[in-house]
Parts: sequence; structure tokens; C-alpha cells
Amino acid sequence: MKTAPPRAAPSRLALARSEAAFLQASSEAPAEHHSVHLELGGLAIRLSVVGTTLWEYLAPPLSHLASPRSTARPGLTIKLWDAARTGIAGPFATLPEILPTGKAFGFGALGEDRREAVAGYQTPAACMLLDRKGGLLAGWVRDPHALSSYEIGKPLQPLLFAWARDRDILPVHAALVAHRGRGVLLGGRGGSGKSTSALSCLNAGFQYLGDDYIGVPAPEGSRFVGHSFYNTSWLEASHAHRFPWLAPALAQGTPSRGNKLLIRPDALFGRRMAASVPIHLLVLPRINDGETVTRAWRIRPAEAVLRLAPSSILQLPFNDPRRLLDRMTELAHAVPCYHLELGTDLAGIPRSVEGILEEVS
Repeated sequence: MKTAPPRAAPSRLALARSEAAFLQASSEAPAEHHSVHLELGGLAIRLSVVGTTLWEYLAPPLSHLASPRSTARPGLTIKLWDAARTGIAGPFATLPEILPTGKAFGFGALGEDRREAVAGYQTPAACMLLDRKGGLLAGWVRDPHALSSYEIGKPLQPLLFAWARDRDILPVHAALVAHRGRGVLLGGRGGSGKSTSALSCLNAGFQYLGDDYIGVPAPEGSRFVGHSFYNTSWLEASHAHRFPWLAPALAQGTPSRGNKLLIRPDALFGRRMAASVPIHLLVLPRINDGETVTRAWRIRPAEAVLRLAPSSILQLPFNDPRRLLDRMTELAHAVPCYHLELGTDLAGIPRSVEGILEEVS
């Protein structure tokens, strides 16, 4: 008597159906099939999107990661389609139908099937699934015009971060800029001045690698390298008047992320966008509106970790707190750590950072 083959788990079946729907969408609108090869921390990614409008929304924040290594086998293949443009609907309605565990995240919800190593992310505008071991991310967008600025500025974030973390590129809540190839990681909780510091340094000629999350793998010997995820930035709406030169870089036509504006620095400084840089310095900024001059002083590694770690550990899903804490502790002991008291004279911020670099070189 023959036994029936085991049925595929709902999460695996949903992944297969999502990939099949992507192929159908591509056949329905071949002229709107766009793709690019990316590289994140030495790992190859292939991003494919069906839908020109969707492509124009999601590709720019990742454009600085573009790689000519088209022959490299992708560690992650991303397949997304525009359901409104192609007429191909998603193969399921909600994540709870296929993933046994879930929780809220930002404007959407996460789901996970740990046994099958499948994770999912759904918002009012989009839904996608990730095979964490196999490296396939497939999903659809109901209508690109319905995407929030969060989804546009940081496309695929929770699932892309989960994939990177599985490959030991740990996302750290920090900004990263570089001066003459020497990276400065700017850490701290939200509102501490990471964006203010990073954008002021960018305007002064520094390279820019992001102001929200940076990927930090294990050190190569004693050297840490930071990797950019997105070339976008976020700025408190109440602070926009302090950066009049950023007006042409404001993302248009998208809703705000809380009270923050989405900024596209590459629109002004495309050549200063970088993908990775060695980290030479860990700086913990803090805004002090009562002072004009920016001041800096050295702090102990333990103090730096106490200020860097909490938001990195608590804000993201699919996390391993112990591993992340160990990584940040090792980093803080490997490079000089400084407190940066930000004054209201923004031009003084990059001068102070450059001065620290000269001091420790």
C-alpha cells in the first residue's frame, strides 16, 4: 500500500505560490520587469521587481549597493510584483493564515514559522515572505502609491535584516560616516542626534552610509567594518529649518513616518554614498540646544555600550540579544569611544569629528 507524500507546510506552500505568482506577473508585463545585482557585506543579492512605478520607489534606497558581479550566485533573491499594475493578486490574504506566530511591527505585522525557517511581513500596502535558509524573499505590493514612507525609505527592512543577521551581519542602531576612508559610527537612542551629526558631516564632505541602522559583522582580525543598508535619512520635521540645503532631497508625495521626514541624500551627494568602510571610531552624540559649540571627550567602552546597546537590541525583531551585545562590546573595546555634545552651530559638528579622528590617528 502506497503512502501519500507528506504535505508541504503552509508557509512553504505560500512561498512557492508567491514565487509562481511573480513569474506570472512577469509574463503579463515583461516590459516592466526590472532587476539589479546588489552586494551587502560581500554577499550577493539579486533584486527583481515587476512594475516600473514600484521599481522607482524601492530601488533608489539600495542603488549604492549595486554590483557588477552579475555572475556571482545570489545569497538572496528578491522577487516583488505590483499587483495593481499586473492584475496578479497575492496568493493569500493575511499572514496568520500561513504563519503560526506573529506580532505587530511598525505599521504592519510580522509572522514566523520557526520550524520551516520562514518569516513574513505584512502592511496595509504589501505582503512578503522570506525563506531564511534558502535565501528567497517573495511578495507583492497592492499599490505602490499606498506604500508608507517607512516602506519606501527602508524597503523590506525587517526581512532583509533577518537574512543579514542569519549571515552574521548584525544590524546596529547607528549612523555611519567616513572621512578619508576612516569610518565613524554614531550610536545612541532615537533623538540623540545621529541624523543631525551624519547629515552635517555629509554636507562638510564626508562619505555617508546611513543614519538609522548599520550592518556590523564579526571583525576581520582586529578590524571592524560597517556596511550600509540604505542611503536614505530621516529628519525630525521640527528640525528641517536647520538644514535648508536639504530641501531638494526631501522625498515628495509620501506620508511622514510619525513626525519624521524622509530624505534622499543621494539626490544631492550621489558620489558620497558608500557601501562599506572600516570603523575607526565610535561616537555617542547628544543634542544640547543650550550650547553653540560642539564639544567631545573620550569615554570608557562600558559607557559607550550602555548608550549604544538598548535601542539596537529592543527595536528589531528576529534578534539574538546576547550575540548583538557581545558584538557591540567587542567593537567598543576595539576602537576609541567618544561622547559628542552637539551645539547649535551645525558646522562645528564635522570639525569636531574630524578633530577626534586626527587625535586618535
